[in-house]
Amino acid sequence: MKIFSVLIFIFWALTPTIFAQAEKKDTVEAHQFFIQIIPNNDLVKCGRFREFDTLEITKIFFTKEDSSALWSMDEALDLVFDRQHGRPLFYIHGFYAATPKLTQRTVLAYKKLFLKDSINQTTDIIHIVWDSNKLSYRKSRKNIKNSRQVLAQILGRSAEKLDGKINLLGHSMGNQFLMETIKSGLLTKPIFDKLVLAAPDFDMVDFDVYQYGLAAVANKVLVLYSKRDRVLAVSRLKNQERRLGQRRPTRVESDHFVFVDCAKKKINHSFVAKMNKHTYFLASDEVRKTILLFLGSSNE
Repeated sequence: MKIFSVLIFIFWALTPTIFAQAEKKDTVEAHQFFIQIIPNNDLVKCGRFREFDTLEITKIFFTKEDSSALWSMDEALDLVFDRQHGRPLFYIHGFYAATPKLTQRTVLAYKKLFLKDSINQTTDIIHIVWDSNKLSYRKSRKNIKNSRQVLAQILGRSAEKLDGKINLLGHSMGNQFLMETIKSGLLTKPIFDKLVLAAPDFDMVDFDVYQYGLAAVANKVLVLYSKRDRVLAVSRLKNQERRLGQRRPTRVESDHFVFVDCAKKKINHSFVAKMNKHTYFLASDEVRKTILLFLGSSNE
């Protein structure tokens, strides 16, 4: 269904950027890191983002002496955790969002709107980058299935290495990626403290079945949805099923969940966000505050 890909591209019309640059340098000042999954491969790439107050983001790979950028899972996690500052938020991007131009926008938005917010308690963002295959939705879904085991390992081992439960925010199709690890039985232990599902591109009917799996892996789950979401409206046509990010489910059988309707929340930043009504998790000051309060709240 080519109309889906075309509309996504229009929604995300962006300006040029400088992106990938392999270096051995890294600094303790960095607050945004990445772990990059390669489909059907147990080895991953990892590094940090060099951030500027311009439209320029540079991706710095951690490299070995032989210039290889591939690491075992434990090596990659050790490299990232040795540099992060103590209270990270893991982030799984959505469809098409691994491209340089969208990565640029996301990293800058996290820096300017999230990490600099006065009520924010998160020290770092750890981006989990997966092959969302540019404009092929079908191939992206295939890559999710070919990568879900590695994602489960990243999340499970991260919780172990950080000596506790982790916080994670998934956006759009990134939530479908996360849910595949639960549907396939790869994630069953309570490894999340707070879990944020922002505009989840996930079948509403599947939520009825797998909400128990979500509740089993997280203390609290915040679901952000909006009936005005134009990207998910296209996804609904593509999948022939209403998306979880479009409305509150009629049957919620656990007190683990908090649902917030974002349809009337003002989008303060980005013309693109105002048009697609899909990236409000960063572009709306009101929604962002809701997320930050949720992440900083007690479970008691």
